Amino acid sequence: MMSVTADRLLLFGATGDLSKRMLLPSLCALNADGLLHDDLRIVGTARSELSDNEFRNLAREALEQYLPADRRSHMADFLNLLHYQQLDATTLEGFNDLAAKVGEPAH
Repeated sequence: MMSVTADRLLLFGATGDLSKRMLLPSLCALNADGLLHDDLRIVGTARSELSDNEFRNLAREALEQYLPADRRSHMADFLNLLHYQQLDATTLEGFNDLAAKVGEPAH
């Protein structure tokens, strides 16, 4: 049986409340516990126009607010996994841009 490990995780609605309060803190905690693959790239997408660094700053602020202080020791490592691509879901071009950002699987 072949084993497959995901090397990309797409986070739709990455700038929204659910992402800030629950998803990003949970993913950060999983990463701190060594439960995310070393080669994982997390690509956030939403309608907001942000650079990778702006998205990382948004995520850092959310983690500082919603992640318990005793779970923040690996926060910088987690933030380095994050990338961002604006998505206009009403156009094919938006999905083409997202596909280019996600790239080809490593395997």
